[in-house]
Amino acid sequence: MPGTIREQTSSAREQNLRLVYRVFNCDRLLDEPIAPWAWHSDKIVIGRGERNGLHGGTCTLEDGRVSAQHASLEVRGESVFVSDLGSSNGTWLNGEKVTSATEVHEGDLIEIGRTLLTWRLVKSGIAAKIIAGIQLGDLRTYSPLFGEVLLTGARAAKTSEPVLLVGETGTGKDVLARAVHALSGRKGPFVAVDSGAIPETLFESTLFGHEKGAFTGATESRVGEIVRANKGTLFLDEVGNLSPSSQARLLRVLETKHVTAVGAKEGQTVDVRFLAATNRSVLEAEEDFREDLVHRLAGFVLSPPPMRDRKEDLGLIIKALLQDAGVSQASIAPAAARELYLDSIRGNVRALRNVLRRAAVGHEKVHLEKLEGLGNKDDEVSGVRAALKKSKKSPAAASRPRGWVPTKEELEQVLKANSGSVAAAARELESYPRQVYRWLEELGMNPDDYRS
Repeated sequence: MPGTIREQTSSAREQNLRLVYRVFNCDRLLDEPIAPWAWHSDKIVIGRGERNGLHGGTCTLEDGRVSAQHASLEVRGESVFVSDLGSSNGTWLNGEKVTSATEVHEGDLIEIGRTLLTWRLVKSGIAAKIIAGIQLGDLRTYSPLFGEVLLTGARAAKTSEPVLLVGETGTGKDVLARAVHALSGRKGPFVAVDSGAIPETLFESTLFGHEKGAFTGATESRVGEIVRANKGTLFLDEVGNLSPSSQARLLRVLETKHVTAVGAKEGQTVDVRFLAATNRSVLEAEEDFREDLVHRLAGFVLSPPPMRDRKEDLGLIIKALLQDAGVSQASIAPAAARELYLDSIRGNVRALRNVLRRAAVGHEKVHLEKLEGLGNKDDEVSGVRAALKKSKKSPAAASRPRGWVPTKEELEQVLKANSGSVAAAARELESYPRQVYRWLEELGMNPDDYRS
């Protein structure tokens, strides 16, 4: 086809560009995030300056703890090395003091004074967009990985195709779904449904609605969620937890765009855009889903990366979360900043938000000396798991009495640790969402009471 050879040649010649990121300054967490700097020279000398920036081979940092000529970054072949240039306060790589030229890999943490730096290798075709900052609704990023997701999301929003969001718990799949809906221009509402919280027996009633008297307990008619989303978007969160029979019923609606309420003689055609989310990979979803349902849902696939793969956005994220919590001035101890950057941050943005909220509650000025609840050592989920294992009625125990039901206190602990997500609670309890839902009913509990 015309243009194919030119496109292939252009793609083959496309070069990668190194970007240097100032992640944040520990003493000034609410500074406006700084776009990454394009790194063109073979060697950069980093030192103190009146403003943050990279010009040719000189990188200046507005940081009183940085020496005039503090450190250097040098490209040697395909590798990058950091060296300390006799600075007063030293240079640190991933928490270790730099004593000689040391190789720095993409995403590694470089500490200079109170400033955290890192670097990424980015396709030149997207580098300019990354430097400008990529935005979708309220979501903004300088991360190459998340940037690609937001760009795809913007393209998806302008179509009527369904979208499947695949990512770890807490990566913001729900926020991304709302952003896609907002950009779509659809006039109807955004309706979110927690698929993992719907018992199979109530699936049709919840999604399709029911007529008065359609079944025992149906004392009045109910409009289904699909009809409520007419002219808008239906977001099915944790769709991977749907039973096979529920999947079949959902597939029929996707194919026909026609729904019939339980007990109704006639149905109606709807104009609904479907978005779905799962915390499993697409391949895993194909093992659990009907293959035809996966293909129906995956018009576009968006995979927001976990925090560990977009650490360059930490400053951007922390600033937004602290400001949302009403903080006007914030700093963080260097040790806590190092731990935050290097930890895997189980729970991702959601966990970080909860931790910062706890630290910020009731305060306009905050100094973060230690962050409780992040990483693999002190996180809430691990604490709950340990507490439950000590319990005589531990849901994680290999053997249980027949008909075992967790206590209300145990279930509350797990729901709080998982922000009210029934699906996540089920995984923590080594059970199934439908079973957890039955426990909630038996104990008179509502998962919405534990959503953060």
